This record gives sequence, C-alpha cells and structure tokens, in this order.
Amino acid sequence: MPLLLFAVLGVTELISRQATPLEISLPPEVKLVEVGRFEEPVHITSPPGDTRLFVVERKGRVWVVAGGRRLLRPLPGYL
Repeated sequence: MPLLLFAVLGVTELISRQATPLEISLPPEVKLVEVGRFEEPVHITSPPGDTRLFVVERKGRVWVVAGGRRLLRPLPGYL
C-alpha cells in the first residue's frame, strides 16, 4: 500500500521518538502538505540551495518533488 509523504514546514520543536503519529500535537505554525504517494520511502534529501526534494524508496526508485508535487516518473537510470 503506498504511503503518503508529507513535507513538514516550519517545525520548531523536535518530536520524541517514543511518540506515535497519533500522540503528536503539532504547533499551529506547522503546515502539512501532501506532495505525493510513495512505496516504502526510506530517505528524503535536498541539495543545498535547491528547492526540489529527492525521495528514495526501499526498492531503489528515486523520485523528485518539485513545485510541491511528485514528478510523474522516477529519475532516469533508477528503477
């Protein structure tokens, strides 16, 4: 089942590892935005000075999120 990946913008506090998503109360300045659906995302990164996000799935696909949306195809050369 695909998982939803949300970009968390404006996080000012760290959330304890013991907390589950249902136990977390987010500060009002935090905004959750759906940016795409992914199968088992394991890593997300962005190069310095780049507004794009790169999402890596367990199977090895690397997706680009640009302009707040996942591109239609994974990066060329990846699964």
